[in-house]
Parts: sequence; C-alpha cells; structure tokens
Amino acid sequence: MPMPTAVIQTLSGGFQALWMLSRAVRAMPKVRVLFGAIQRHMASDIQGDLRAIGVERIFRTPTERNLIYFEPSQIYDFQTFIDWREINHPLVWNRTSLHFEQYDIMNHPAIVRLYNQDAEDGKREASCLTLILAMKFSGWPIERTMAEMEKWWHECCEKGGKKPFTLKDVVYRVKRTYRRADLQGPGAEEVRELTGMDFTYNVVRFYTPAKSREERKYSHKYEWKADLLDLLQKENGTLSGSLATIAGKLGCAVSSLKNVLAEMQNEGAIVVESKRGRNGSTAIALVEQAQEAFILEAAAAKNTNQEKSQIDNTIGEVVGGAAPALVTLPGSAADLVGLLALLNAPFPSSLPLYLTDLYRDTVAVWTLPSADPAYAQDAATHTWLILKSTLMTCLRATKRERIAHLTAYVRQAMSAALLELIEHGYSVDRLPASVVWQLYPDRGSS
Repeated sequence: MPMPTAVIQTLSGGFQALWMLSRAVRAMPKVRVLFGAIQRHMASDIQGDLRAIGVERIFRTPTERNLIYFEPSQIYDFQTFIDWREINHPLVWNRTSLHFEQYDIMNHPAIVRLYNQDAEDGKREASCLTLILAMKFSGWPIERTMAEMEKWWHECCEKGGKKPFTLKDVVYRVKRTYRRADLQGPGAEEVRELTGMDFTYNVVRFYTPAKSREERKYSHKYEWKADLLDLLQKENGTLSGSLATIAGKLGCAVSSLKNVLAEMQNEGAIVVESKRGRNGSTAIALVEQAQEAFILEAAAAKNTNQEKSQIDNTIGEVVGGAAPALVTLPGSAADLVGLLALLNAPFPSSLPLYLTDLYRDTVAVWTLPSADPAYAQDAATHTWLILKSTLMTCLRATKRERIAHLTAYVRQAMSAALLELIEHGYSVDRLPASVVWQLYPDRGSS
C-alpha cells in the first residue's frame, strides 16, 4: 500500500490516514462505488474502522498538535489506488448464465512440455497466460495455481531482458485470469505454436436459457421501444397526451418512458413535441411520416412558381412535357436526405429542405436540354459524389463535436466543396447560374 501523505491523531487516541490526490476526480456514480470499494479494502488491510469510510467523510483539521506525520511529496494519482486494488483485492465475477464441463488437461503432453520447457524472452508472457488458463480450465483453485506459477517462474522463466518479467507480473496475471469470466481455457493454436506439439481439447458449454418477458419483473429498453412503435402504428403514426397517460398505455414507468423517448429521438425514429402548463401534453410522431409530409409540402410550394423552378421534382423529366433528358442522374435528393439518419440525433428541419434545394441546383440541373450530354453526365456524377462525401464528413464531425448550427455548418462546407470543384477543372461559366451566384454573388450572371 502506498505510504500516506499525512497521519492525524484524534482526541480518542485513534489515527486518520490521508492519501492526497494529485488532481480532483469527478464524483460520478460509478466512481463513488469504486472509491468506496478501495477505501473498504484499505481500511480492512490496516485494521481500521470500516464505519469511518465513505465519499462524504469529513476529516479532522490538521494542526501542529495533532499532525504526527506529513510528507507533502507523497501525492498520488487515483489510478494508483485502482491498480493497488486490482492486484491485492481483485473483483471475482460470478456469471451463472454460462457453465463449462471442465476436466483436467494439465496431464496433456503438450501442456506438460509447456510447463517444463524454458520460457525465453518473447514467449514468456504467452506461456504464462496459457498455463494459467489451462489450470483454471482444469478446475484448480487460485491458491494452487498461484503456487505452481510461482514455482514455474523460479525454475523455467527468463527474468531479465529489455523488459524484466517479475513475479509480480505473474501474480497479476493469475488474479486477472481468475477474475475474468470470459477467460475460460487456453487457445489450442497458441499451445501448438509454443510447444510444437499437437493439442486439442473439448469444451462443452451449457447456457441457461433467458427468461421470457412474462417471467421477468423488468423489461429491456428495446422492448419498450418496440411497444411504443407498435402503439404508434396502431394510432396512425401519432400519439398525444400526458406522459403518465402514454406510460400507462405502455405499462411502464414515466421515467422509463422519458429514457425511451430520448433515445428514439436521438436515433431519428420519432419526433417529440411537449407543451408545458396546466393543459400541457406530449405529442409523438414517427419521423418517416413527418419527413414525407415535410418534403411533399416543400415540393408543392416550389411547384407553384414555374419561373423559379425549371425542373420538376420527378427527376429525369423536363417540365412542360418536353422529351426526357439524356442524362442519367446519380442518386436523388431523397438519398441525400436519407444520409441524415446516420447521425442518430435530432437535426434541424431546415437541413432536409436545404439538401433538396442543393441537389436540384447542382445535380438535377444538368438534365436541361441546353447542356452538352457528355459533359453534363460527367458533371452531374462528379458533383453528386462531392455532395455525398462532404455531407458524410459533416455528419462525422457533428458526432464528434456536437455542432449546434448544423444547417449553417453543412451550407458552409458545401460551398467550400463546390468552390474547390470549380478550381479543379470545372469552368465557372458551365456550372449552373445558381451555384455561380452562391459562390460569387458579385459576378451577377457571368
């Protein structure tokens, strides 16, 4: 155990040992549980009062009279105590859902050779772990494995090398292997490589079948999600009322419903609108229907002005009954909007509309009969790839940095990408006028 930073004597004749941390640790719930476990093990090892530990404990103020030991240089990182507890008091998991039919493989010729041959530098770590796994699979208790591996380290293991392999390393691997429920037996291929002998063994697993939902007291979150989707489909895609009413229909708690709504909204599956106040309520709608209605409404509004819209929303047909265009457009505006589902988070309603306009003005515009078909096909394909790649880059950046103004961010990125497109081979005069106006507003129609 690390030496304490200070020791204070109490009026009753007892002592309080303090270990100072080099930096503060945020007291999240899991950190508090870990901190309490470390304190409990430390108090037990020094035979301290197990009732005088906890995150909320207030220690006596140090004075010249009660401070009997103080070494200010002994300041530790919290990870030091995590490692100390990992080695001296490892947590042993008890997984009852997986059972192994174990039998002794320690008498197998390949394991016997591995146990008795010299473990040279470069193979000693693998040999050590493989032997521990073989002993664990054979049903040896950890005390016997610890004794045998200590004997193996003294007699067969090379200690030195560029990175020394100490007995402490062996002890750590034994405790870690026995603590991990997913480490059950040695790898057959690993044994064959270390010994040069043929090695196989049979592992028979027995799994406890999972309980049905009717037999369980609690339900999984994905089950509540499925229930909510079924309820929305029965209600024609919309659901409204108080949270308590909706939770009653699902048969779950209000807190569980809030978690489900937050996750499904982040995943882009539903849209939730809440009104506060005495007559407040919560409205839930499936995103697919809301998205489809939004796009149809936007398309209808644009088709009312034929002078501003030269291309119909039905891509590939020229407005006014003209002959079909010779250009096969790559992708569609719906494909570009569909990429937003990869975000798994709410996005502004203006973004799908902007992407639809962008596709029309930069890709679909090449179906105009005035454009050269060969050049238009190449330009449309290349522009589509640029738009798709740029949008994917924006979505990845949004996941990492949680960008607030997503539409403005995507708009700026798209403008920069189209400007780069012009600078790398596409003439400004041959791009659609809408793109030229967007990038060079001072040029007018040039």
